[in-house]
Amino acid sequence: MTSARGVGVVRRVARLWSLVSLFILVLFGVGSAVGDFPRFTPRDAIGFLFFPVGVIAGLALAWRRELAGGLVVVGSLAAFYVQNALLRGRWPAGPWFLLLATPGFLFLGAWWLDRRRRPPNGGAVP
Repeated sequence: MTSARGVGVVRRVARLWSLVSLFILVLFGVGSAVGDFPRFTPRDAIGFLFFPVGVIAGLALAWRRELAGGLVVVGSLAAFYVQNALLRGRWPAGPWFLLLATPGFLFLGAWWLDRRRRPPNGGAVP
């Protein structure tokens, strides 16, 4: 059995890390949108929708709905990697994209641990 304390620790780490990631991603997004190259090619616009926009949306959603938000983060990250591989012929370099999206995996872990901790049928006796 998983303890409530363990679930709480994973959830708090996910939330703290998500705040740091959200701050960095918002800076990244604003900088990309208003920097030296405000015009995106269609390729870049699609990638931008997956990362950082999709990841930001998923991290924000995960504060209320861990499963849905975590799935949006992980799905957006996967779509970003696949889009890069297909259109550019290579995976994104470095660990940074994965590190910024890690809270999505942690939110999924917190949801899963919390689900394992609770008895089936909400503890109701048949």
